[in-house]
Amino acid sequence: MARLRRLASCCSISLIRDLPRLDSHQRSCEDVAPLIMHLTHIPVYVVARCCEASARFFAYASSFFDGLLPALLSPPEITSRVIHAYDTVYTAEATIHARDVVIDESLDAWETSVLDSYKICSGRMLVLGSGWGREAFAIARRGITVVGIDANAAAVRTAQTRATAIDVSARFHQANFIDLPYKPRSFDWAFLASIMYSAVPGRNVRQAWLRSIQQCLTEDGLVILSFTREYSPPTRARTLLSHFNVFVSTLPGANSACQPGDRYATGHFLHAFQSEEDIRNELTEAGAIIKELSWIHCYAVVSFPAREHHPSA
Repeated sequence: MARLRRLASCCSISLIRDLPRLDSHQRSCEDVAPLIMHLTHIPVYVVARCCEASARFFAYASSFFDGLLPALLSPPEITSRVIHAYDTVYTAEATIHARDVVIDESLDAWETSVLDSYKICSGRMLVLGSGWGREAFAIARRGITVVGIDANAAAVRTAQTRATAIDVSARFHQANFIDLPYKPRSFDWAFLASIMYSAVPGRNVRQAWLRSIQQCLTEDGLVILSFTREYSPPTRARTLLSHFNVFVSTLPGANSACQPGDRYATGHFLHAFQSEEDIRNELTEAGAIIKELSWIHCYAVVSFPAREHHPSA
């Protein structure tokens, strides 16, 4: 027992003697840890900034090469790619999501104003690019029989299901909106939804499309269309790309219909009209009579010879 007490005493003395050394070692680790953290954040920060710079570079590169496509692809090829891009939007998952949320079924202020001004409250209206049915449902609630057309089957199914659920006079068809499957004089009005006029590539194609829509209308039918325009002066990079595209479009096999204002990004094509005169000339050259055109709000109401319709006073 005495030997155990002596051994315990020796151990205690040894521990007491080593305490300053252990405390010094702990303090040394505490001093080194912040230094290690400080040194570690430097390469992490550098890598993050390099990734950020790379992302900007590839975004610019993607934008540049996308910008070349209007000069390289023909109008049918561009349209095919646009339809494919919308297919990714109207997937089965997106359709389920659209059924679970409240779909916007209201008209924009300019749309309501046009319908009111021209006393459009009856008859049959063709809505091109109907999508989930925003415009179609709102127009149908005004007492108009609506036929919506869209290239995507999922959008058509969803819109038709919704129309049945809310009991409005609207039917939806899947079809190629460039080659309309309707007989002459099938509709009183035509509505081109959501800047759809600008989504058609090629001036000649847009004009031919407008004339084909005319054939579907009755004598006094009106076409209501919206477009997009150049909202601000183009940047230097966009101006250079536009000039380059004009040059590319002159090469054999390129798209000779490419125009300044043609845009292609993330699978979507839009033609931004450069001036009010630009859109006016295009519509009148197509044989249309411009009843109303708002450059600020980007819409036009047109008729055709022997089809004029005046709003009531």
